[in-house]
Amino acid sequence: MKDQKPFIPGKNSKGQTGDKIYIEAQIEFENENYKTADSLFHLAKDLDALRFRAPDEINKVISKLSEEFDTPLVPVKDMLSHFSPGNTVGNNFMTDHLHPTLKGYQLIGQAYFQMMISRNLLPDANTLKIPPQQQDQIVIQSFDFTALDSTLARYRIIALKSDWPYVDKLLSVQEVLKIFDVKDKKDSLALMVLDNKILWEKAHRDLAAWYLEQGDVQGFKAEMNVVIDAFPTFTDYVKSTAEFLMKYKYFDDAIPYLVRIYKNNKDAFSTKWLGVINLSKGKKKEALKYLEESVALNGTDPQTLYNLSGAYFQTGAARKALEAINRCLQVNPNFPGAKAFQQEILRLLQN
Repeated sequence: MKDQKPFIPGKNSKGQTGDKIYIEAQIEFENENYKTADSLFHLAKDLDALRFRAPDEINKVISKLSEEFDTPLVPVKDMLSHFSPGNTVGNNFMTDHLHPTLKGYQLIGQAYFQMMISRNLLPDANTLKIPPQQQDQIVIQSFDFTALDSTLARYRIIALKSDWPYVDKLLSVQEVLKIFDVKDKKDSLALMVLDNKILWEKAHRDLAAWYLEQGDVQGFKAEMNVVIDAFPTFTDYVKSTAEFLMKYKYFDDAIPYLVRIYKNNKDAFSTKWLGVINLSKGKKKEALKYLEESVALNGTDPQTLYNLSGAYFQTGAARKALEAINRCLQVNPNFPGAKAFQQEILRLLQN
């Protein structure tokens, strides 16, 4: 309402034009006459001859239908207005004439959530362990949305507003690129997505790999988490994240991703590396559990067999250790360190 003037000013029966009323609304707002300003902003919007924004009459119809059919009406407009300066929604929660910002969408989600609780539409809604307000904070804090997404959104909005009806004269590509102000890797990738040269998820993966090369493990995880959460049933992204972290020896950071694979789709990969990492930490029992599971899933991985032998040896099960190292050498007679370890186990058993 506040920051979008009528695209094509229309005129009402009193001869008032939308553009002049919009200016009056701005003056009233600046003078802190917020109630009057809000009414004028609404009137200016309704006098827009380009009907991009629905007239206020539609909200009256929606309210009437809600009462008639006893259907919950979520007060989205009231929620956004309540948190807006002067109780009038503007660019604080809108990207253009009607699409919300990230914060705007989060408030809309909060409004729906509160209505669902009040109508007892959620499981155990009356005995929620975490208060709704605290849940909002947790959701916002853990929401996987990075600066790459913000940049891409900003570019799309700039591109949108560089065309009719936002401008009278269409901006050239060079003028738009100047407004984009591409400065770094993130910006370049966002521009490539916008230009349909790469997919959104690949941009995040490419930026993640770049962060890891710079030694920024947190940046890497942030970008990969966005992709993982966008495709929650596609385990390859979880696996590749773990593989990258282990390649760069960030073993502790890899554990949550390995555990996620283990819980959702236990395989030889997750069990093997959870076993190896636990063994390196001296957690012998945990290592033994995972390594035995890994061998049961795939008994032809010499590295897993070698580590299983080591786990048996460290827990005093020398004969099992010999059996595992023998299997390792059967699979790969030249596996590094395997023959020497076999001789060490044999000497122990002979004594």
